[in-house]
Amino acid sequence: MSHILSNPTFVLFAILFFGMALGNISLKGVALGSSGVLFVALAAGHFGLKVPDGVTGIGTALFVYCVGLGVGNRFFASLRSKGSALVVLAIVISVCGAATACILCSLCGVDPALAAAKFAEQDVNVARPFSWEEEQQKRKALDVEFVNVTALPVGNATEAIARATAECVVEYDKIIVYRDEEAGIWKVEFQDGYGYRGYQFVYLDDNGITQMISGAGSKVEAWKDQFPDP
Repeated sequence: MSHILSNPTFVLFAILFFGMALGNISLKGVALGSSGVLFVALAAGHFGLKVPDGVTGIGTALFVYCVGLGVGNRFFASLRSKGSALVVLAIVISVCGAATACILCSLCGVDPALAAAKFAEQDVNVARPFSWEEEQQKRKALDVEFVNVTALPVGNATEAIARATAECVVEYDKIIVYRDEEAGIWKVEFQDGYGYRGYQFVYLDDNGITQMISGAGSKVEAWKDQFPDP
């Protein structure tokens, strides 16, 4: 069964099949319709099932195109008659969302950079692919004592960020997570000034133990002679 579920093409058609089946279920006259595919796809993504490369982009483009065809004419008509009210509503929603994020960040002790990334819908929970072997060749390792020397298994990007933050000594405003599945290594990139002022890279294995720390263009005084500008 696991072999079948590892086939992206099978997963794609299974999502379509079960999504349409779910959409056809009607409760008191209410049905999800084609939106059922979306909910099944969300469930599949939660369990780590993958569809063929490129399908996500094509699906998003078709979705936006169809929405544009369906509501495009009504959108401009509404903009002409209720434009100012819609602009005010958009501002109120954005401000309320930002205020809620700040309050929850303070109450729950969430890292501000991580909270900002979440608020901006930066998908920090999905790790991008990278090559650990290539990183070892092109990055200069910093000769420092590691904080993460005892095992604390890392199973997802959020856990990798939490673990790598203990090694971070720079101010940062953006976080990107990478993953080398074959080597079992996580790379967490902390950016200062969104990369314009420098980077710090923390590399962890699946046990949460730091394997290497590197950087580029760092503003950390002790690192300036070790790292070149980005």
